[in-house]
Amino acid sequence: MTEEERRAEYEAFEQALRGMTFRKLRALSEDELISYYDALRNERQHAFFSSPDDYLNELHRREAERQGKRLEWLTWAIVGVTFVLVALEVVPRISGAGH
Repeated sequence: MTEEERRAEYEAFEQALRGMTFRKLRALSEDELISYYDALRNERQHAFFSSPDDYLNELHRREAERQGKRLEWLTWAIVGVTFVLVALEVVPRISGAGH
């Protein structure tokens, strides 16, 4: 590991230890969250003042939010298909073509 890599790792560790406000934690990119988590879990560092689980929990929350959005989209797609199928069934009966 080069001196520059060690310095960057140490700076990430120091910043992760300082803790974060809820707003700052939510504003981090996934790469930043992962680097802070890695810095805190680094086996060479034995002093944990901030919980690495905070960063891991934020990653899980973001994934759950993405899944929720996909499920919401899927729900609306099913509603749309249902309306189309009902219309295809009802319109011929109303127009008398179903007799």
